[in-house]
Amino acid sequence: MNTEQQTPPPVVLSTALLNMRVGVPYIVTHDSVVKEFQCGGRICLCADGTIYNIDAAGWMGAADVPEATRAMAVRIDTERLEKQRAKLATKLAGLHV
Repeated sequence: MNTEQQTPPPVVLSTALLNMRVGVPYIVTHDSVVKEFQCGGRICLCADGTIYNIDAAGWMGAADVPEATRAMAVRIDTERLEKQRAKLATKLAGLHV
């Protein structure tokens, strides 16, 4: 009986995801090969490797992400981040700490 603990294989993400950070909103700047993600779409990488499509309110499962994002390019959605920051600043100002 083999009692050595084995390290699970690493999760292989597509090139487009290597620079994506969990919880950060992105805008697709180049369509994926299979057109699952198209230019202008707003997405967010989740901690479990799934991608949330903000516009469609849908999910791409982690197992399908590598193929679905092939050739896709993204940029950080700075406009959405600024709106979130302003909303949080307003809430913080209202706390009367």
